[in-house]
Amino acid sequence: MNLLLLAGILFVAGKDTPGKTQIRVIKPMNLSALVFMHVFKAGGTSYGAALAKYARAHKIPFFTDMRQGKQMVLPSAILEMNKKAKHLAEAPSGRGFTIFHGHLCDLGLAKLNSLHGGVLGPFLRAPLFVAVLREPSARLVSVFLQLTAGLRHERGAALSMDPKTLQGGRMDKDRLEDMFAQFMRQQEVAQCRIVPNQVLGAAWASPCASVHALDSARLASMSQLLERSVLPLLTERTLDSAALLDHFLAGAGYKHAPSVRQFMLRNPFRCGKYQDWRQGRRHGALEECRDAEGYHVDQGARLLSDAIRHVVSEYMGYEMWLYSNATSLFKRYLEVYSIDSSTEPCNISTSEGCSKKQRAYLDIWKKKSLSEIQAELGRQNDLRRLSSAKEIQALRKVPVLEALQKKLREEL
Repeated sequence: MNLLLLAGILFVAGKDTPGKTQIRVIKPMNLSALVFMHVFKAGGTSYGAALAKYARAHKIPFFTDMRQGKQMVLPSAILEMNKKAKHLAEAPSGRGFTIFHGHLCDLGLAKLNSLHGGVLGPFLRAPLFVAVLREPSARLVSVFLQLTAGLRHERGAALSMDPKTLQGGRMDKDRLEDMFAQFMRQQEVAQCRIVPNQVLGAAWASPCASVHALDSARLASMSQLLERSVLPLLTERTLDSAALLDHFLAGAGYKHAPSVRQFMLRNPFRCGKYQDWRQGRRHGALEECRDAEGYHVDQGARLLSDAIRHVVSEYMGYEMWLYSNATSLFKRYLEVYSIDSSTEPCNISTSEGCSKKQRAYLDIWKKKSLSEIQAELGRQNDLRRLSSAKEIQALRKVPVLEALQKKLREEL
């Protein structure tokens, strides 16, 4: 099947730059589906939680092979592992815009379609395929921490883990670099294949290779497919990525709050802690990790060393190339579409980008004092923590209140 014809996506060319290859980017249009292809340890669980809430807020069907809130559907392969999920095992019944998310989502939705008899074809009229990529060394350290957390610490031990369950075994957790190198030698192809496979499809499940030994013809084909078929987002640039995704969702008709950016800004961001790994504890589904200033923490990146980077460069050449290529493409998207993640779509000065309810809310609160606005903002933030429904309601109001608060403070 020709994915380029299947997608039906238009392109807008970037400005010509002397001495540089022209990069084409996907143009927002009337999309039939958003297909979020979850790359292991790249932030997909956090995006899944945000997209589940976004779908609920905008009454969009949400289909995932993971546990992301109440509004979800599980494919039959997942049902076999969880008999209690019978009521969640049907394919989407509608034919309107739908969000697909998970590890089983790929270009063409081939994995999910094979589990549901090809009924997902109508959603592939004009889909947007999205993947979040993470700096490979940090991603692999995060993979290592998650898969070896349950191993027993034994001083002087070599890495020994059950290859099937990844639950039992032993290792010397005082020698992080040595254990990581042993992990990569043991995992090899299993890890090398993951990212190219998930982003570009099974035919591109790349072999292990040094960054100095990559096949140029393979790279050219991968580059073309990435450019034509996938919207790349970056784990390290969460808000810019979410704002870019919102830009495309607006092209599908969803222009008002709450946005994906709002959910990603205010929701927990899944991450593992080194201390938990050291003590043999795995992190929870959405365990919070923030630093003293309240920003998300990239725990994997904090543990990187020259030795770890060298090991990754010897095995993960294709993933490193893919991340670099995707980063260049991502930056081009931000430039072409003038993405500014520091601003909200609802402009309180002109009411541009505001929904009808937001404009009515703005008319009431722009007459209030700074102290009244601050008190209401605190109340809305308290309500937001009570439930997803309250959060959705609050996030339609919070941006308006925050903008009014900022304006009044500047006028003081």
